[in-house]
Amino acid sequence: MTPRIPATLAAVLLAAGTAGCGSDATATSQPTPTAPATTAAATPAGPDWARTDPDGLLACQLADAMVEAGQVNDAPLADMRVLASAAQQSTQPDFRTSGNLIEFSAETAEGAVGEPDEFRRRLGLGTQVIEFLTACAKAGYRG
Repeated sequence: MTPRIPATLAAVLLAAGTAGCGSDATATSQPTPTAPATTAAATPAGPDWARTDPDGLLACQLADAMVEAGQVNDAPLADMRVLASAAQQSTQPDFRTSGNLIEFSAETAEGAVGEPDEFRRRLGLGTQVIEFLTACAKAGYRG
């Protein structure tokens, strides 16, 4: 089951115009049935992400939208939990591991609210999101 996107994050996704984690050229260039085989091989498998790993794609989109909106360290913890949940349900082992780390960091940040190390915990959570984007890039989800 794909996690429900909070309205705030959905608005960020729409405002950022993220049709996918790849570049706009990747998202819009799809091989036609009459295209030669070399064109299909040169085109990344971006269109298949939604079919083969929708949760991984969602997690990459959410993380990318947070970074693009400059919200990595200020995103609501509920949004971080949605990101973690999507990553944990991915078919990619690296994504599941990152999802677990993001969830742990979100719990730690939540426990530190009002404490002297709250800011440091939020920065740690933001770092986990950026490291997750690295996993997205390595898996080819982001251009």
